[in-house]
Amino acid sequence: MKIKVLPSDFRVTEVPDLNIEKSPSEYKVYLLEKSGWDMFALVDKLARDLNVPKKDIIYGGIKDRHGDTSQYITIRARKGLPDSYSEKGCLLTAKGYSGEPVRAKDIKGNLFDIVLRDIAPGETETYIENYRAAREWGVPNYFDDQRFGSSRHGKGFMGKEIFLGDREKALKLYFTPSAEDRKKDRDFKQSVIDNWGKWDRLADIPPGEYKRIFDYMKIPGHSRSYTKSLSLIDRNFLLFVLNVYQSFLYNEIVSRYLTSVLAKRGMGIAEYPYQEGKFVFYRALDKELLAELSVKEAPMPGYDTSIADPEIEECASAVFASEGITLDSLKVRALYQRNVHGKDRPVVVMPETDEEPVVSDDERYPGKKALRVKFFLPKGCYATMVIKRMTLAEWK
Repeated sequence: MKIKVLPSDFRVTEVPDLNIEKSPSEYKVYLLEKSGWDMFALVDKLARDLNVPKKDIIYGGIKDRHGDTSQYITIRARKGLPDSYSEKGCLLTAKGYSGEPVRAKDIKGNLFDIVLRDIAPGETETYIENYRAAREWGVPNYFDDQRFGSSRHGKGFMGKEIFLGDREKALKLYFTPSAEDRKKDRDFKQSVIDNWGKWDRLADIPPGEYKRIFDYMKIPGHSRSYTKSLSLIDRNFLLFVLNVYQSFLYNEIVSRYLTSVLAKRGMGIAEYPYQEGKFVFYRALDKELLAELSVKEAPMPGYDTSIADPEIEECASAVFASEGITLDSLKVRALYQRNVHGKDRPVVVMPETDEEPVVSDDERYPGKKALRVKFFLPKGCYATMVIKRMTLAEWK
């Protein structure tokens, strides 16, 4: 099975809860339609092209770079802001104004329209059966691989090292290249790693954050000022990498919890490896356990997290021990306004839809089938977890 063969195979439409006004106000509201863009890279470009500070471009969610996505963003109103802007893979259209910037709280969720390709004709019934099971029993609410793009180099979590106070290691991870980077960025990052601490050897430093960091590090006496250098990185990106590590901890807690609770009831599980570990899925639930899991939450841990549920607390303690951290570790020190709080997240999410899957011949892969599904998920939930559940065939 293949997913995201074409950007149009993975359509994401944000469902907002916004009050958009016609009269000018503090923020201009835009509909952003994009394909192939990383959100942080796109915001960099918008800031340059529209001549606005990056901090004035505010959005409520980060959408998949490999799909056709639409969402609302706000830009602090100022003279000269255009009503539209277009670039390859990006269209920005003004929709009105708002007195407040769009935030995560202003998003209800996302509508997904997904086409799976290259499916053997004999497998479609399994996929459809699994899809119906996902609708009936829900799926674990894990963060999927795309959440962990900042650690795709496989060297560790930048956010973890910031939490633990190893600023040099955190900065190294920021500059560690991965195969997914654009070649120009990948080559420059490799040059940084190869010449670590010998900043005068660096040539052709790209503009923006990279240049600000090394302009500072080249000042006599500042070559090891890693805390200050980290503070020169975009604040939203630093908060994001901290959230990424919290997301990993959440995944580990939920995986342990489901393994334990399903084993006690003798229910079948399947394991699905991903970039940072493994997902544990259930095949079905009895009504009692479904009712229990439907209201169960697990933490994205922070220094201020309090865990009342004894089973969740036991799993969290095991994860913290494995990671060599405590809750007190999850407090950022010496970086101004870079702290993150703990938050609770549902353990299970229920895809919402009235539409049945549609099977068709796959025009891209002769002799194979394509399967189209449409459903809604609340904000912050990953459609690819539903897709992974659809593909499972081996259960323990």
